[in-house]
Amino acid sequence: MAPMVQSDSLAYAYAANNNASCGSCYQLTFTGQSHNGGTPDQGSAAMCGKSIIVQVVNTGNITSGQFDLLIPGGGVGQFNACSNQWHSSNLGVQYGGLMLQCEQDNNYDYAKYTQCTIDACKSLFSSNSQMEQGCEFIINWMKGADNPSVMYQSVSCPSQLRNNSGL
Repeated sequence: MAPMVQSDSLAYAYAANNNASCGSCYQLTFTGQSHNGGTPDQGSAAMCGKSIIVQVVNTGNITSGQFDLLIPGGGVGQFNACSNQWHSSNLGVQYGGLMLQCEQDNNYDYAKYTQCTIDACKSLFSSNSQMEQGCEFIINWMKGADNPSVMYQSVSCPSQLRNNSGL
């Protein structure tokens, strides 16, 4: 269930959302803004106009209208299940994962934290190229965006998501 890139401007992924039915799909269009507390975010700015179609497969402790993208290496969440599944305790910050850990370790220097994140993805998922590419998605496709703002609308689920989720 790793994110899938269709083009430079369209991708598919899976998400958590508290208000949507499991299995429903939404198109998220990035506004170029960020919910990161006012710090300039060149990643979110670079995402302006891109879209990602997500299938809701989980809930989470998130606010209404928020989608939590499920990205390998993107944080283990409340129950920390991935640490056991992947046999690793080096998965970054609990809520934010490898990229947030790299941001904090590199004083939010964009060039340093993006390279750190790629290196961490390669190390963690060296034996699974699909998971490694999914982990690198946050840098390679999402440009290291920090909690980017989106507009969203309900859409029919495309075959790219239905065939992979088991729903």
